[in-house]
Amino acid sequence: MDGFTTAAWLPPDVTAMIAERGAMMREAIRSDPQPPGRTRVEPGGAVAGGVTADRPYAGAGAFRPQRAAPAPDPGHRRRQTADRTEPVREPSAAGGTHPAPDHRAAGIARAATALALLCLPGLLAMSLELAKRLEHTTPWFGLLMGDLILTVVEAVMLATGALLLTRRNNAGRWMIFAAGGTTALHGLSAIGQYLAMGGVPTLEGTMPKLVFIASPLTAVAAATAAVLAVLPSAGRWCHRSG
Repeated sequence: MDGFTTAAWLPPDVTAMIAERGAMMREAIRSDPQPPGRTRVEPGGAVAGGVTADRPYAGAGAFRPQRAAPAPDPGHRRRQTADRTEPVREPSAAGGTHPAPDHRAAGIARAATALALLCLPGLLAMSLELAKRLEHTTPWFGLLMGDLILTVVEAVMLATGALLLTRRNNAGRWMIFAAGGTTALHGLSAIGQYLAMGGVPTLEGTMPKLVFIASPLTAVAAATAAVLAVLPSAGRWCHRSG
């Protein structure tokens, strides 16, 4: 049967069906002699088997071109990374956005400002009392004059630093830090100076009250204001807008 062998014990109808199928396969091989998975392109764009380049071949093992995957966009990845690193922003009433408020930083900056301003009454009272003492002849004139000048400078720097800090000016932090530290040391040394000049450790009179009560309280407030002003949270509050 032209190369198709059958078993002798098969029924005649089965043998005829096998022969018919073999003839069909021979006809298919003659019309499509190309090996599976390959397609021969002839001159002029024609493809073997009676098909053209603009008409895909539907036979078994035909070559079907695959569409290439789109190349990744590195800019898209950069934009996604930039979006993740942006600070958290909240919508404003005007329709735009502004950085989310940092309540802890704001509280620290306001506490430093308030403590700096609390130092002013004690410094002003001490300045007035020192000015009265300078009206009289005293061997401690130079020391009292130095205390008066230093006290006035401390008061001016603390007031200016508090004003700048309320306006989110970073210079106000450092003014409060410098003036607060100086005021704390000066206030604690007032007790030693008073005793060295022959003062009596009593609370009778204006000067003893200023030395033993007002000066230590002012020194504590000034030192606390200096520590709060130099914290990074206060600096972060100064650099935030809104």
